[in-house]
Amino acid sequence: MDDLELLIQTADRTHHHTTGDHLSDLQIAVLQGSLQNQDYKTIARTTGKTIEHIRKIGSHLWKSLSQSLQEPITKANCRTVLQRARQTPNPTAQLIDWGEAPDIPVFFGRQTELTTLTGWILTDRCRFISIIGFRGIGKTAVTLKLGKGGIGKTDLTLKLAQGIQPHFEVIIWRSLLNAPHLTDHLTDRLPRGAAQEVSRDARRRRRPLAE
Repeated sequence: MDDLELLIQTADRTHHHTTGDHLSDLQIAVLQGSLQNQDYKTIARTTGKTIEHIRKIGSHLWKSLSQSLQEPITKANCRTVLQRARQTPNPTAQLIDWGEAPDIPVFFGRQTELTTLTGWILTDRCRFISIIGFRGIGKTAVTLKLGKGGIGKTDLTLKLAQGIQPHFEVIIWRSLLNAPHLTDHLTDRLPRGAAQEVSRDARRRRRPLAE
């Protein structure tokens, strides 16, 4: 992932954290063009919009991001401000709970799989990924050959979660063995307002099934 994509993700994540909304496609286009030192005329031509409309979108974007980042951001200084925001994450904005995640002192290989999974999550923004493996056809055999346990699905997913941790505000690791409903996990861990919203959404989703 190049620097441009990381800066756009920083802006989108910060905007979503404070407003609850992600940047629109047009806002991202204005931000991307500004980060590449393009003027509004060029951005308008690229997006097929009028320059007046692009200026209006830009004005609203900089105002919104200034409030989210709590410092003035403009078309001229957006790269500098976003680079600083990306390099100095706010630890209070993160909720990291590894629960009973296993310790992995050494991790062998799997770089191809890690790269693919990271791309799916950070670039393609997949919301759900299931890593499936049949029991006893590879994990145990490889473990015996290397003389070390813990290089299967569990360790792969834990290594993945640790690698992408800086890109997320909340990471919760739980075993699903005899686990309570996901809604119960979230309402216990999230701030009160967010937890109440999760609970209401869960009730709305379950109601049609009950009927």
